[in-house]
Amino acid sequence: MTYDELLDFVQNRMVLQHVYQPLLLRFLIETGGQATLRQLAVMLLAEDESQVAYYTKRIREMPVKVLMRHGVLSIDKDSVFLTSPESDV
Repeated sequence: MTYDELLDFVQNRMVLQHVYQPLLLRFLIETGGQATLRQLAVMLLAEDESQVAYYTKRIREMPVKVLMRHGVLSIDKDSVFLTSPESDV
């Protein structure tokens, strides 16, 4: 598909029921026209603020809390730090 054909598709024929189509096209353009399905999924998740908020809450409630109890992590506001000597490397 040529640039003009892609532009015509986006401007005139693409039906937007959700942001997935334009995001996928943007990601593919940014990655030189090729990406794995997993890469596209990760890119989409990064753009979905509700999913980011969900996983932020989930991470704080489970793995961070458990690792803090074991002395592996510390947390200051929204930043998580390793407390092991290797974190100085």
